[in-house]
Amino acid sequence: MNRKECNIVEDLLPIYVNDMCSEDSREFVKEHLAQCSECNEKKRELEKKGEDTRYTIEDKGQNEFVKSVAKKINSGYRKALIRGIVISLSLCMVSGLSYFVLFKFRIDRVPNSQILVERYKTEEGNLVFQISANDGYIGGMLDVYRDNKTNSCYLSIRRPIVKNKSQKSARDMYFYYVDEQSIEKIYIGEPKDNKLIWESGDKVDYISNEDLNRLYEEANDSFYKATDKYYE
Repeated sequence: MNRKECNIVEDLLPIYVNDMCSEDSREFVKEHLAQCSECNEKKRELEKKGEDTRYTIEDKGQNEFVKSVAKKINSGYRKALIRGIVISLSLCMVSGLSYFVLFKFRIDRVPNSQILVERYKTEEGNLVFQISANDGYIGGMLDVYRDNKTNSCYLSIRRPIVKNKSQKSARDMYFYYVDEQSIEKIYIGEPKDNKLIWESGDKVDYISNEDLNRLYEEANDSFYKATDKYYE
């Protein structure tokens, strides 16, 4: 074949393959390719490169689309995960706070009419008050409020909102110690709702350390009886 003609066809092949040449040029190249195997080979190479390039572009576009979708999914998943964690933590906090308020936080005061008090003076000269409640429940605390203005003290037993029932023969007991010279009056209850149980000058029964220890043991036995009943 004419080398000069081959060179012209080689220059036209890229636009011929991509269907961008004029009709006359297309006819010229087509007639040449019908007679030139070398130019036909170059044409096939260009067509193959074009297909590879097209596939690469398409694959890249698909990959970008997949990445974009995956990114959105991952972003949504992260947001949902964070939202789920926040909600779970909030529910745990609310549940924990509710449990603490209902079962652990001692805010319910036992009425003064259901408080039993025994008064003693120890060998060391201190006052000791044995305080218990006959309301039929266990699990509480002795709340002590000291009013320094009047030099008075207010004692009360407080229980949680949700209470634990006790056996009839078992009740929890509390002991309160105070120096007789440091206090004027002692009440059961609160400043606005109280019952006087001791004031300066009152005579109280003497108790030996041995008898006092016995009271401790009885209080512990009563407590363990009550808790054993609760855990049955």
